[in-house]
Amino acid sequence: MTIGSPSGRRQHGACVQAIIHVIDHGMSIQKAISAPRLHCEGNIVWIESRVADDTREKLAKIGHEVISTPNYYMFFGGLAGILLDEKGRLHGGADPRRVYTAIGYN
Repeated sequence: MTIGSPSGRRQHGACVQAIIHVIDHGMSIQKAISAPRLHCEGNIVWIESRVADDTREKLAKIGHEVISTPNYYMFFGGLAGILLDEKGRLHGGADPRRVYTAIGYN
């Protein structure tokens, strides 16, 4: 798998979140890239509003300042990725937060 984002200091978290979704949760590269995101700096957590309310409440309860953002918010970067599956097929993913499209040919 290869994945990247042009987003400064938020790119690392965005990439790691997508990689975890693929490896630990078995998501496709597209679903992983499209999944809700969060970003934490110090005690502040920015989190897309489509994340469950109880998650935001738990974060606030343990002392974080939680800032809800719009869904598919550009603040979280713009991931693009390619995944090579076990059969040698390539799968592309493009972030709905940007004007991206995954295309391919064989």
